[in-house]
Amino acid sequence: MFSFGEILISPAFDTKLDLRTILTGKTQAFLTECSQARFTQVAAAEKVRLAFCSVDESCMVSGGERYDSWLRDSLAGEREYDVSSLVLYPSVLGEKISGKLPLYKKVYAPFRAAAKVIRHRCALGAGSRIWHFNTSKCLYFLPALLVLKLLGDKCVGITHHMMYLQFSGLKRFLYKVAELLFVSFLDMPVAPSPYTRDLLRSHLPGKDIRLLSIPFEHSDGFHGEVDKEKDSMVYVGTVEPRKGLHHLLDSMSIMKEQGKDMQLSIVGKETDTAYASELRARVRRENLNVKFEGYVNEERKKNLLRKAEIFVFPSEAEGYGIVLLEAMQAGLPIVAFKNTSIPYVLGDNERGLVCPDGDSASMADAITRLSDDPGLRRNLVEKGYEYADSMPRWDEFEAHWKSLLHSVSEAHVRPRRYGVFTPPLRGAISRAGASKTPC
Repeated sequence: MFSFGEILISPAFDTKLDLRTILTGKTQAFLTECSQARFTQVAAAEKVRLAFCSVDESCMVSGGERYDSWLRDSLAGEREYDVSSLVLYPSVLGEKISGKLPLYKKVYAPFRAAAKVIRHRCALGAGSRIWHFNTSKCLYFLPALLVLKLLGDKCVGITHHMMYLQFSGLKRFLYKVAELLFVSFLDMPVAPSPYTRDLLRSHLPGKDIRLLSIPFEHSDGFHGEVDKEKDSMVYVGTVEPRKGLHHLLDSMSIMKEQGKDMQLSIVGKETDTAYASELRARVRRENLNVKFEGYVNEERKKNLLRKAEIFVFPSEAEGYGIVLLEAMQAGLPIVAFKNTSIPYVLGDNERGLVCPDGDSASMADAITRLSDDPGLRRNLVEKGYEYADSMPRWDEFEAHWKSLLHSVSEAHVRPRRYGVFTPPLRGAISRAGASKTPC
């Protein structure tokens, strides 16, 4: 340990200081350097490893994907967290490929995900680890989640909407079981809307579901109906069956028979090309006044929202519907169906007209009323703008998200003294005579 003329300062660094250094007055500077190096080493070890898991590379086409990207981006530059991403199927140019996988690859995907998660976990190294999931991808990541729980890691999951609601029969049952099982294993389930939180609580009454409300960028105020195009409607969202655009075309056909020829702009990425082709064919066949804008940038989207007279949203299932807030802020009255989270946002016809779910004739009547009654439009727009303005600011959203993560990472310290396995498994493994090996 000691030899003449030298002193071992720190076993961690195996650093030796000879007496000549002491005599020349450099001791203090050397000790300071060692202390700073040790502090850096400890700080790196104490960083929380936060891994965001996804199936595809985010194309930012849905509200849920935008929300998840906000969670990740809000931690950029944070010294407390080491943020990484794990993508099950990296794709070219951000194009989603999971929906195009053959059946055998979809069956194999959960095991592929578990293997990639284990490899990623080893790459993260020692320290506190938190994993973030979108529960809509539960069928891909359920085995991985179970492995992580056995290893004692903490898992956070965001539930934007319950996937089983858009299915029927056996598929609905299987999705429901998988989603609820996935959420029940999470250390911190999070919902971005009161509707989703209440739905999860009704299924899992003993589970603590956290609410992390959607943030919103506040403008300098609503300026009234400026440059609105008469009898114009706009829809913003992905083009897929769940969004119910076939119901909206039904409504347009009814209005056309009644002598009301409305024009519609459909803004959003065609995530289901077969469904989009069916809609285009029907538009041509019935000679409806519909324009498919496709995916557009933010400036173009705001311009389309500003010029439209009415915002239509025929979706069949939503966890929140961020575009409803965007429409409110743009000064648009809204017509939508009464299902899932939509009544939570629009109220009882307070901030928009809510039609019976799937009733295209009722939606046609509501659109006609709004188009012919500027006073009704103005009343809904003013109340909608007040509601959008009441949403949390970005700084409030980030502070709440970081406090939730902090509570999870703090809770992570306690189980680590049990090694790899969580406390419930420790007794069973001890009784079986198994030995624990640190990972």
